[in-house]
Amino acid sequence: MTFDREPDKVNGTKPGADDVHERFTLEPADVINAELRLKIENVSAVRDLNEAAVTLEEVLVLRVEEGRDHFLPLRANWLQSALARTVDKLIKIPEGGIRKLQHQVPNRDEVKWSSPREIFRLTETIEDLIERALAAWGMTSDGAKRAPWQDNAGWPFVKNSTSVPGEGDAGNEELADVFDALDCDMSIKDALRPETQTTEQVEIVADALIRFLSSLVDGVVTKSLWEKMEEGLLTREKSRQQQFEDDEKMWILELMASAPNHNATFLLLLSFLQNLTGQITDSAKPKAVTPRTSVDLPSSPTVKVRRRALSKVPEVAVRQLIVRNYAVTFADVIFRASDDAKMRERDKAVRKERMVRVLELFLSSEAH
Repeated sequence: MTFDREPDKVNGTKPGADDVHERFTLEPADVINAELRLKIENVSAVRDLNEAAVTLEEVLVLRVEEGRDHFLPLRANWLQSALARTVDKLIKIPEGGIRKLQHQVPNRDEVKWSSPREIFRLTETIEDLIERALAAWGMTSDGAKRAPWQDNAGWPFVKNSTSVPGEGDAGNEELADVFDALDCDMSIKDALRPETQTTEQVEIVADALIRFLSSLVDGVVTKSLWEKMEEGLLTREKSRQQQFEDDEKMWILELMASAPNHNATFLLLLSFLQNLTGQITDSAKPKAVTPRTSVDLPSSPTVKVRRRALSKVPEVAVRQLIVRNYAVTFADVIFRASDDAKMRERDKAVRKERMVRVLELFLSSEAH
């Protein structure tokens, strides 16, 4: 909660930032404005608020020194969010964003987009910001400091240990502003603060993309699509016959084609990740004269990788690390599977590895 005036000083000093018992002296006819901001991180809560299944209500207690307390009932009007929706709902949202549909029901049969426009806008912004970040680093870097993509094969979707976007008041506000821009169909770049470094802007928008994909109720690859996909992968594993990558990719795409909008979203994300992998690989690769050692390669924060299993060609090894980290990160947010409480952890790990393998199949095509 914030107020539009400074609090009273206590013993000659202002209250600390963590002091929730701020005091304000109001003279007769004085007015003070208060802003109450809520941070909602639970996706199920967002879904309930979108569907008006719950309301935001609270009672503010105004304590008057040497007087009686006043109880002020508060009720908020929820502004619709594109988070926690299905792909089929998002493709029917017209230009202007979901806020334009406040209290309205879109035409159920009128499809506006082949895939959710929010995903396209996030990926497009990330591509543009990364291109700017790579160019700026190439022109200003003196070589004394390594770029974040040179130290972290999961960047920008996996945070560096020294860079944590989305945390702290400023990061939270920028992330919230990005989602507001999506909901209102406004420029995502304009939602970012000019003083924020380009690499940090990339990380914030990348974080927004991961959160958005994770919030999709049906996922990009739905439960039913994954069941069919996993069944086919199991059959291929049991046959122990050599599978040609092109044949496997064709089979997966034919399966996805049964759900055209999910297929279009799947292809959009694959194209985005392929493009990103190529750009960052080219920028992160060691110099041609440098022998391939583990020191030259970026770290692999999301998955353990045996360095001996990587290519001896530095550029290819870097790409392999990036592909592996991207595949592991996006497998969690692209696929949906039945949540079987009785499923053993080992079986869950095997299932996750199959999801990763599907993504690697498309992303690794240029890594050989």
